Amino acid sequence: MSIIRDPQYLDENFIPEKMWFRNEHLKVVAKAIEPKLSNSRHKNVLIHGASGAGKTSSSKYLLHDLKQHEPQIRTAYIDCWKHWTRFTLLKAIAEELGLNLIQGKIASNELLFKIENFAKRYQCVLVIDEIDQLKDRWILYFFRDFNIAVVLIAASESLIFHLDDKLRSRLEPLERVHFPTYRSDEIQSIVEIRAHKALRPGVLNRDQI
Repeated sequence: MSIIRDPQYLDENFIPEKMWFRNEHLKVVAKAIEPKLSNSRHKNVLIHGASGAGKTSSSKYLLHDLKQHEPQIRTAYIDCWKHWTRFTLLKAIAEELGLNLIQGKIASNELLFKIENFAKRYQCVLVIDEIDQLKDRWILYFFRDFNIAVVLIAASESLIFHLDDKLRSRLEPLERVHFPTYRSDEIQSIVEIRAHKALRPGVLNRDQI
């Protein structure tokens, strides 16, 4: 008999039922983009913090929660480690939002036009992770015109200070949310919770964690 009861809890891409020790941080993010739900003026968000601080999993949790409770909202999560150019970023956004793209060659400007038209019909929230890796950050300039709520994820808040003044002003109002590194006791609690759900009883005890 396998020691694993439910392998999904061991998957690095697993979205938990609750984000432990990040509830207050997520409340700040949700409050910033909440006006988007009623088509009012929202804030964009910069989530920053060290690697392993729960930035990515928390943002995915937020999008999942949005889709569950606000099905009219269209969401997209993009990782700039995979999509670091203007074209690949726009194509990934279009696909994540559910746009029907014709097979074959398509220009960046055409993708931008399609996203703009889509955003006129639907309320959209984008999470752009690892924004530090994006080569052409000027693409962010257009999302304010499209009235798209954008959540950026970076290792450091200093990213904003390195942007051109004009581009930085386009991202405002910008809510900055710092995710601190998990304490050792918090990490232990998270591992215990996931191990309890993933493994069969008696496989692992607290001392081993």
